[in-house]
Formats: sequence, C-alpha cells, structure tokens
Amino acid sequence: MNKKIKVLFVGVQSRTQDAGPGYHRENRLVEILRSLGVCVDMMDVGHNGWFFRGATRQFRFAWRSMPWDEYDYFHVPSAIVANILACRRRHGAKIIYDCQGLRFAEIQLKNLVGLNKCRVPVMRALERNAAKKCTLCITVSKPLKQWLAEVRGTEKGIEIIRNVVDAEKFTPLSDVQIDRDDIFRVGYAGKFQNWQAVDLLIDAAKELKDNKKIRWRIIGFQKDDQDLKRHFAAEMPPTTELIDLCDRSTLVSLLQECHLLTVPRKSYLACQVALPTKFAEYLAMAKPVLVNTVDETDEIVRENQCGFVAESNGCAIAKAIACAAKIPAEKFRSMGQAGRKYVLANMSLDVVGQRYKEIMEANL
Repeated sequence: MNKKIKVLFVGVQSRTQDAGPGYHRENRLVEILRSLGVCVDMMDVGHNGWFFRGATRQFRFAWRSMPWDEYDYFHVPSAIVANILACRRRHGAKIIYDCQGLRFAEIQLKNLVGLNKCRVPVMRALERNAAKKCTLCITVSKPLKQWLAEVRGTEKGIEIIRNVVDAEKFTPLSDVQIDRDDIFRVGYAGKFQNWQAVDLLIDAAKELKDNKKIRWRIIGFQKDDQDLKRHFAAEMPPTTELIDLCDRSTLVSLLQECHLLTVPRKSYLACQVALPTKFAEYLAMAKPVLVNTVDETDEIVRENQCGFVAESNGCAIAKAIACAAKIPAEKFRSMGQAGRKYVLANMSLDVVGQRYKEIMEANL
C-alpha cells in the first residue's frame, strides 16, 4: 500500500510518566507506528470536551474545529470522547475506539451511594454507544471482544490489539540463576485497587505460615497506601518485603530476583474482560506466573505452559505456590522461557505495531 496513513491519537489527559497503563499503551503504540512509517500526531482534550488554548486561561469548545480532513483515523481511548466524535462525524477521519476495559464495571467496585450510583448506568450507556457508532473497535482481550461483539451485533470491525510490553527493558536475569534451595520468593508489583485482589496474597501467606521456604516481596506502595502497607506488615510473615513505588530499572531488578510472580484477581466483570499489563511484563522477564481462573490469562498460561493457575481464593493460591516451589529448577526455567516466547510473538512492540498498521490499511 503506497498511501501513508495519518492518525491522530486523541487523549483525555496529559501523557506523563505517572499516567496509567492506558496511556503507556498509547505512547508505545505511537512510538512503534511512527517507526513503521505511519504519520501520528497527538492531542489531549479535557474530560468534558474542552481543551486549553493559549495563555488566556480560557477553555474553548472545539469539537467542530477538529481536523477531520487532515487524518485517516482518530484513535480514541475514552468512551465519552468517542461518543462525541462519532456523533459529530460526517466525513473525513474514521473513529477507532480503543476499549481497554469496561469503565462502568470498574466504577461498580467503588460501592457508590446516592446520586453517584448514576455514574454506572451513564458510563455503561456511553461505552455501549461508542462500541456501536465508532468505525472500528480495538481491544486487549478475547472476553472484551466478545462483549463488544454482543453490543455491535457482529464481530466485524472489532480487532484485538494486545497491550504492548517493551521486551528489551523487561528482560530475563543473566545466566546467573537464583538459588531455590533455601528460599522461594513470590512477588507482586502494581497498584492496590479492589480488582487487584491483593488480600488474596495475605490469605495465601497465612495458609503457608509454616513453610519457612516461602518468602514474599510486595512492590508498589505509594503515599496514599501507607495504611495498607501497615496492614500488610501486621498480617504477612515478618520476612515479607514491603517496597514502595520505584523506578522501572529498580522494579525490574526486584522482580528478577523473584522465582514466581503473581497476578491475583477476583471474578468481577472488570477483571474478566481485562488483560493486566503486569502479566505481559512478568512473562517478558521469563518468570513463571501465577494467575487465577478469572480472565484470559488462565487460557494463555495453560496453552503455553508458562505458569500456574489457581481458583480465586487464598487456599488455592497457597497450594499452587507450594506446588511451584517443589518443581525441578530446569522445568521451572523452561516455563519462564515459554512465557517470554509467547510475549515476543504476541505482545512485543514490532508485532503489535505491525498488526495495528495492517488493520488500519485494510479499513481505509
């Protein structure tokens, strides 16, 4: 194809190092698409459809002046923005709705009261409408693709674009192997929202309290998590390492020193349709992973034999960890290598970027 594709990534907040996984996903997609010869620009707008213009501290409603004829596609991660653009579109750029999860299902987990409960049906309606009206939908997992297909009434126009992992930064440990004879270290890194289900790790640790070989490393506590950190300190074994949020290179080093990495989840809708970013990062480091029978990670781990699967409760997780600690080191290493092989084939920058480019070329 000779035509050079032009894409505008329309975001809803500034893309910073502190932004969430969704914005890291966008930044990585932008990076690889540009390297593949796609013309990519980025524009950030406010959550209400307003964006800042100049130094006059005045906001201007700008949807009518969107550069429709300058681009082939607008890539939009927000259901609110996708709805506005889909309703405004008469010609020019096609709308790609990047549905990375179900926001209404995440809001449900906050147990809102009073009028705040209205946020759930409103967001559900916005996400359903965006799925119906946008030209294309891209998403991260098979379950989320199924949800979108039910809303649209067809799988046509829905494609899976996996979360991207930088396999050159999340790398395996060098040839020096970690001794497993006396210590088997289980790690977790990330945030601590309801759907992360880190309380399952506390339950598992209690089940394993008599197993002195098992050690725990929990990473990612921020300023607002100090009460939770104290709770972990009170409930987990005294040998548990509770580590605050750190830079990426330090994080990678800390995870490389673990033997088994965990992705605890409970069976909420928000979890069932997601594909956790940390899952791909763990696999990229050639570490066997422990997942729950909640989302698509279950299927990936079973098919690629790259880790362990347990029901979503502390007892089952504890049994899986105890089993993992007994597996011969050579087999354990081969499981980690299988996970990295899967990431390189399905979630690396070049593979995901090339697939996205081909999808856009096919739908021009």
